[in-house]
Amino acid sequence: MKQKGAFISKCRQTFNCMEFDKETDRDKNRVPWQLGAWMVAGIAGCIFLAAHFMGVFFKNKCEKAFLPRDSVFTIQCDLIQKSRVLRKQERALLLAKVQSLQQNKAHHRLMFTSLYENYYAVVTMMPFLSGITVVLTFLIAQNGWQSSSLVLKTSFLTFSVFTALYGLFPLIYKQEDMAKQNLDTYLVYNGVQKKVADYASTAPMLYGNCLDFYEFVDQIDKEELDADHIYFGLEEKTIDKKLFDQVGK
Repeated sequence: MKQKGAFISKCRQTFNCMEFDKETDRDKNRVPWQLGAWMVAGIAGCIFLAAHFMGVFFKNKCEKAFLPRDSVFTIQCDLIQKSRVLRKQERALLLAKVQSLQQNKAHHRLMFTSLYENYYAVVTMMPFLSGITVVLTFLIAQNGWQSSSLVLKTSFLTFSVFTALYGLFPLIYKQEDMAKQNLDTYLVYNGVQKKVADYASTAPMLYGNCLDFYEFVDQIDKEELDADHIYFGLEEKTIDKKLFDQVGK
């Protein structure tokens, strides 16, 4: 009986050890949910950083492209101040007009740069996100969803979501269209500004007697008013029609 009791006790100890080892192996294979959350945060952070650096790269290139036009403004102001064909009050008025046009140009230039900075980052990131998503889809198709690791499934879901979002952003916010509209308006103001500077150096030789100074100023005011718009990427049906008509003018 003692031998039988010792044998049963020994079996119980062995069974308990087997259960402990089984539970330990299960715990080893179980990946905590915190790891998945950190993976999502890490992937999202990398995507945002890459998009940010893409936007900064474009912004720096854009600012360098606009630098020569900034120097032109200084030359225009100097040209107006030294004009010999205009009286003092006329020079002061044209100088104020050129400065006003420069402020309008700065607004539309800032809008163009900001909108296209975001658009450039989104469009540049899309091929990379799409390519990675395709590769992850292929790997999951080969292994099966249940057999795939948490790392693979988390990466696939995260990249799929960001690929969809980055693909929809340009369509929803119409960044490319608004950027082009602001650039066109910037160029219109730039042309009006050049016309003012040319008048200061050539009037009345260029325009003759058919257009005196104040008629010219009225013409410039009209052109400036026609170019004065606020652009926004919304459809008319999405907001109140009165507000749409008022802001869109």
